[in-house]
Amino acid sequence: RLSRVRKLAVSNSLRDAAAVGRSNDTLSHLSQCVLQHIAVRLGMFTESPIELQTLHDLALEALEGMERLFMGALSPPPDLAAVHYTLAGFFTYHYKRADLGNTLVKANMHLQRALEIQRDRLGHGDIATLCSNLVRAQVLLLRLKTAPCKKLLDNQLKHCEALLSLDHPLAAKLLAVKARLHYKLGDVVGCDA
Repeated sequence: RLSRVRKLAVSNSLRDAAAVGRSNDTLSHLSQCVLQHIAVRLGMFTESPIELQTLHDLALEALEGMERLFMGALSPPPDLAAVHYTLAGFFTYHYKRADLGNTLVKANMHLQRALEIQRDRLGHGDIATLCSNLVRAQVLLLRLKTAPCKKLLDNQLKHCEALLSLDHPLAAKLLAVKARLHYKLGDVVGCDA
């Protein structure tokens, strides 16, 4: 497992590789966008305002590049959903930062787009769709939309149990969000369920 510092170092290397590939035309545009996307995903847990702004700009550049590439496609590829998912995670993780604007609204917007693509291309039960719905549940909880959050979590836990198992790490994350939901509702006993 990489520490945050090492992840940021790898993120910086990927950003550099994308920039070099762009400057001397050795990488396809899609490869550049993928490198940018992975760089953001690895580096997004930094607290440095300068790094965050750089990563935010890089994520938007990757998203715009991929959207241009797949503009004429009848059905956008899961790669585009992955970039939306990363941006949703970025805004959810940094939801208290005023300098990033209305983060939960932005996270929700990116989640909606990611889920549209994932449901269409991968299906409701795909692990990528389950992961996006996990972040969606976190956003609903942060926005204090407890009833839809509970319904979504119950539904996702059923999918997770059927597809993976309740011993899977994704199930543990879903259960952790469900415990936070119970805690917010004042149901301390439900936190253990």
